[in-house]
Amino acid sequence: MKKKGKIKKIIKTLFALAFVGSIIWIMTVRINGGASTNDYDFTIPYEKQKLSRFITANGKVSMTDKLVMTSDVEQKIKKIYCKVGDKIKEGDVVCEFETGDIEEQIVKLEKIISDFEKINNLQIENLDGNVAYVSEKNKIALQNAQLELESAKRAYEIANAKTEDYYQKYYNATDENLANEFYKTYEEYNKSLSELQQKIDTSQQNYEIARFESENDVQSAEDQKKSFEYQNKENENYKEQLEKLRKQKENLVVKATKSGVITEIYANEGSYLMNGELLQIGTLNDYIIDASIYSQDILKIKTGMNVSFTTKLTGAKEIKGTVKSISDVYDGIGYGAQIEIQDKEYMELLKPDINTAVKVFLQDEIEAFAVSYDSIFSDDDGEKYVFVAEKKGKNNYEAKKVKIETGLETDYYIEIKSSSLKEGDLIVGDAQKYNEGEKIKIKGMTE
Repeated sequence: MKKKGKIKKIIKTLFALAFVGSIIWIMTVRINGGASTNDYDFTIPYEKQKLSRFITANGKVSMTDKLVMTSDVEQKIKKIYCKVGDKIKEGDVVCEFETGDIEEQIVKLEKIISDFEKINNLQIENLDGNVAYVSEKNKIALQNAQLELESAKRAYEIANAKTEDYYQKYYNATDENLANEFYKTYEEYNKSLSELQQKIDTSQQNYEIARFESENDVQSAEDQKKSFEYQNKENENYKEQLEKLRKQKENLVVKATKSGVITEIYANEGSYLMNGELLQIGTLNDYIIDASIYSQDILKIKTGMNVSFTTKLTGAKEIKGTVKSISDVYDGIGYGAQIEIQDKEYMELLKPDINTAVKVFLQDEIEAFAVSYDSIFSDDDGEKYVFVAEKKGKNNYEAKKVKIETGLETDYYIEIKSSSLKEGDLIVGDAQKYNEGEKIKIKGMTE
């Protein structure tokens, strides 16, 4: 009896487990609709799509109105009063140079010019020449020789300082192109030192000769006349030098020549200007797009073509533009193309040097019936087909082979030019997986 009771208990347990399992199965069927999502076949309704052919390129936002400020002052930079990104107004002080010995040079030149004017008056009054004229003339010649010697020494000191300065820049440069540029400038100044030293030696000789002539005060009247004519030309040169120094003195304090934002600074405090360039000022909210076109695409684009671009600042919005110009020069990455922005209302949202993703449209956008690339397959004769999910009975569908003619091809869609399909047809998404007549399972349609 104990054995039969135990068997009954086991049978009851099995029935209970079977009942629970049935309940779980029924709930699973209701939740999942009787099939896994992955069991359905991928179909796409046949409908019109927006189609366009375009090439892609990278670019950046650039200012259209940029001004490079320059200076001919040959002194070291004392102070730069701005930095990249600063907004400035016309007339704001942006830089100041060291005074150096400009004031001293001006005083010396003014003295030489004044003395020459005195001797010039003496020369007019004493056509035959006299001791006073000769004495004053030789005195001026000695002053001129001394100034020439001092100028030669100063030129050597500046060149030597620039040699050391640019070598230090070359030594500290991390950018190879910039380092090469600094080294080239260093070599030029270093090469000039020997020539400047020769000029010092020549000036020293001229000074000794002038001193000798001043001490001996012997020259013929004809030599005096010729020398005076030469000194007259020299005096004109001194006047030009004086004017240049006065202008440099006025320009020791540099003021902005236009309002805008500082986009580049080419100079450093404590250094000399390189190529005379100081800084660059640009105008905000007046931009173009500088795009780089890949070499395989450059022959496809022309000026006037429509363009759209996006930036991180403006999100997914495609801002419209047109191709303004195309460069013939390859820069190692691509060919440059300037794009004029048509959607002016977005100018204020852009910032200089922001990267852009560019589309250049080779054909204007059209709306036409199209299918995906994967929906199309070809037979041995090159004819093109798609599979349409054709309804067979209440909830049954089969793959029907339909011949098509194609048109415009884009990155994802291909235009259908033939009338063999009708709007709303269910096109099989991946034609390579099926054969004609094969059953198609469509979500929401169960057998």
